[in-house]
Amino acid sequence: MLIDANRPAQITLSERMKYRAAHSVLNNAQNIAIFMHEGVDGDCLGSAYGLKALCQQMGKNAYVCLPGGEYNKTLDVIDRTPDDNEIPSQNADLCVIVDGSYEHLAPIAKQLYDKYVSNGAKTLCFDHHLYNSNTCQQNCVIDRSSAAEVLYEMCKTVAIIPKQAAANNILVGLVSDSQMGQTGKSTDNTRKYIRELGNICDNLDAITANYNYRTPGEQKLLDVLLKNSTDLGDGISYSHCSINDVINCEVDFEAVKGMMKYYKSEANTDLAILSCGPFEKDIYDPNYDGAPLYYVRMQSSTRKTRPILEPYGGRGHEYAAWCKVIADNPDEVFKQVKGMLDRYKSKNSDFAAPKLDYYCKL
Repeated sequence: MLIDANRPAQITLSERMKYRAAHSVLNNAQNIAIFMHEGVDGDCLGSAYGLKALCQQMGKNAYVCLPGGEYNKTLDVIDRTPDDNEIPSQNADLCVIVDGSYEHLAPIAKQLYDKYVSNGAKTLCFDHHLYNSNTCQQNCVIDRSSAAEVLYEMCKTVAIIPKQAAANNILVGLVSDSQMGQTGKSTDNTRKYIRELGNICDNLDAITANYNYRTPGEQKLLDVLLKNSTDLGDGISYSHCSINDVINCEVDFEAVKGMMKYYKSEANTDLAILSCGPFEKDIYDPNYDGAPLYYVRMQSSTRKTRPILEPYGGRGHEYAAWCKVIADNPDEVFKQVKGMLDRYKSKNSDFAAPKLDYYCKL
């Protein structure tokens, strides 16, 4: 089992207080607008639509702001209504951000959020990224596998049993970000919650199939990554794809990020490293006008990757982080990444590959 030794087996008193405070904020609101980060993924979608269903279960009006009508395959197993892409007619008295912060919202979402807040709406954040602990007036930010797990633990703390739609959507988020309970932030509780929610919504098989599904283009890209894969030893594998690879596979950069879990599994490795580039423009900074750059992502089931990349401007999840690398060619990127790893390993003797079965069953 992949257990984070720093995680308590039970919900702590301080965490219960945060869950009760968040529930109180929801309970005191009537019209609730729910926001999620740009470049939507399974966790933010599942958490947002799970929260919407919970709010409706509590007798509230709730609306999900889906940035720019973004599509993610996860939407295929989300229990939702078609009006979620429309601007609500009523003014919100509570704005909730899930799985992110204000800085991560799409421009159109920021405009709507600002409008509601300027009219007196209160703000609340549900997240599992501790660096977002000061995002809103009230913050339910807990160190868990996913924002969905935080949301479900609030339900358990205040004795709310999610009905089918809420259970389905929370389960989608939990399965997505915990990778079926396999990530470094997953615990026995995470896997227990997956079983509980699966029993309520009776849709775990379909959600699992959606999570595992790869389009022909994604499969083609995965084949490229496996062909280019290098075993660095110590449970670490590295691979690279070029912009031409991405174009030829008819996928986008979001698909490259999504390949991490598949590459990690197929390469049978604990720590997967992918680089992609070169990019003439910075995807995350439209004002960038420097040398061509590459994006490097690291993901592990058991070892924290953000500390490896933070000295080089890295950010992201503790166990799934990324950074930008300026280099003339992929070989230079590889040398830089190897240097990052070697410098970190020289200062952290406990970074050796864990003696664990990388995959666990629910």
